[in-house]
Amino acid sequence: ERADEPEAEKTGWLWHALRWVKRQVKAVVEAIESWLHALEQWLKRVFPQSELAPESRTDWRPVIRIAFYGIGAILVLLVLLIIRRRLLYQMAVKERLASVKAVPVVDINDENISAADLPRDRWMGLAWELMARQDLRQALRAFYLALLAHLGDHGRVVIARHKSNREYLAELNRRSHVEPDLPRLFDQCMAAFERTWYGMHPVARDQLDQFIANQERISALVRSAA
Repeated sequence: ERADEPEAEKTGWLWHALRWVKRQVKAVVEAIESWLHALEQWLKRVFPQSELAPESRTDWRPVIRIAFYGIGAILVLLVLLIIRRRLLYQMAVKERLASVKAVPVVDINDENISAADLPRDRWMGLAWELMARQDLRQALRAFYLALLAHLGDHGRVVIARHKSNREYLAELNRRSHVEPDLPRLFDQCMAAFERTWYGMHPVARDQLDQFIANQERISALVRSAA
């Protein structure tokens, strides 16, 4: 029942908007009729028909009426375009908020998290944020999970929570005849990650820079083969 609320809200907003447009169109038509009547009376006062010969009389009322209705139609079209832009903007905002809410918050120190828990870009954003805070060990893990997510997105590995890093390396080795550099670079990234994450070795900035460089090489290899 709750799932129908957003659609009902959207429909209700559109219904009110259409009613508003209808009222505005009616008001424009009435205003045009009023202006035409006033203009006609003014023209009669300024140019009395009796002063003109019958053959020289020109009835401008149809032309003026068409011009006024044309202006009214343009105004209505502009209003509809504004409503359409507003509706599209609101839909885009709702979709953006829904996508943000759909992405879970992860604890980078949780041993049970998987590369599939966040998109690659979110892992990268988290890694750069941790790096800026000088949390280099946690940043390295976020970079490593981003690397796995990237390989998973491009079909080089199949991400699964129960898999070990060695199993991911084995998947890449099975493709070594196609991409011989990929297993070697991944092995270097994996070794750097395991040495610091499981071995509790401190992470130096140059080690992290080397990891990022290898990660970028892997991304370039994957993109070039796409």
